[in-house]
Amino acid sequence: KRELPATLSITFAEDPPAYILNTKEAQPIQVSLSGVTSSHAATEEKLIVFDATSHMESDFIATNERAVVPIRHQVLVGISQAITNSLSDAQTPSATIIWEDNTKILLKIPEKPLIIISTDSMREKPYALTAILQSQQIDTFAEPISEIDARFNLPVLRTQQ
Repeated sequence: KRELPATLSITFAEDPPAYILNTKEAQPIQVSLSGVTSSHAATEEKLIVFDATSHMESDFIATNERAVVPIRHQVLVGISQAITNSLSDAQTPSATIIWEDNTKILLKIPEKPLIIISTDSMREKPYALTAILQSQQIDTFAEPISEIDARFNLPVLRTQQ
């Protein structure tokens, strides 16, 4: 390919998808890293799916916009990246993330205890979730851990009782 001097070339490319958002009233929505919703059909291949079916689409998508509300998007990307970073390359991200309300998010990940996080902790300390997910010590306790509540300064470990 030959270009003349002072030639301007512009290439447009779509942002890669970051996650899929399920809301009460719409089909699953594919969202890019920049928070823009895609008009393409959502595919669940290697993407984290967030279950917000107890919420209306307008709770997540800005009015008259094609983008997720920035504060919520920051939390969703943080969770998605923490889960993806904690897996080996051979593993496919598989998790059920339930956005219960503005203060409580439940993470159900296969072979891990239920993890409860807050939106504030994901904005302020996103690395904490990655540390919990990568921890090898969770499986070493005498009683199996059924739940990790990470809404506090230090995680609270709960057993079956």
